[in-house]
Amino acid sequence: MSDVEASVAFYRRFGYTAVRPINEQTLSRAETTAWGFTETVRYRGADVTINRGDRHRLRLLQWLEPFDPEPAYPPRLTTRALTGGR
Repeated sequence: MSDVEASVAFYRRFGYTAVRPINEQTLSRAETTAWGFTETVRYRGADVTINRGDRHRLRLLQWLEPFDPEPAYPPRLTTRALTGGR
């Protein structure tokens, strides 16, 4: 995910209205290795929750370092429709 705020706004449309920000963090060397990275890892994010039913929660993470500006997947027509063409 490349933009925490845009992702939170997207999930709010589906009822994920409770948001708990995850401040910027740097993984320890052991965590970095466990996650399969060889260099420093920094991220930030948010937990978003639906405040009804089973209170389903998603954890959204934005990788700050290492950073890859390329999209993870090529955009599809459905993605463009959901994001307003972005």
